[in-house]
Amino acid sequence: MPEHRHARARAFLLDREAMFTRSPLADHGGDAKGPASGGSVSAREEPDWDVDRLVVGAQPFFRYVVHDALALLGAAGEIAGLCLP
Repeated sequence: MPEHRHARARAFLLDREAMFTRSPLADHGGDAKGPASGGSVSAREEPDWDVDRLVVGAQPFFRYVVHDALALLGAAGEIAGLCLP
């Protein structure tokens, strides 16, 4: 990614208000339909969330990729805060 996009990407990855999940195991971060409503977001034909404003939060299995990206973007110190509910 070009360096001029680093600050915006870092801010986006740290913006918990833009993230949601529908994991049946999550007790936080759910959308208006609740954390377990509607099944997996990957199994839907079309998104039923505001794709201009929201992003599906990474599940624990994939969070290391987000953490690696943040470290590369100079925000390694912010990672611990993302691990808390």
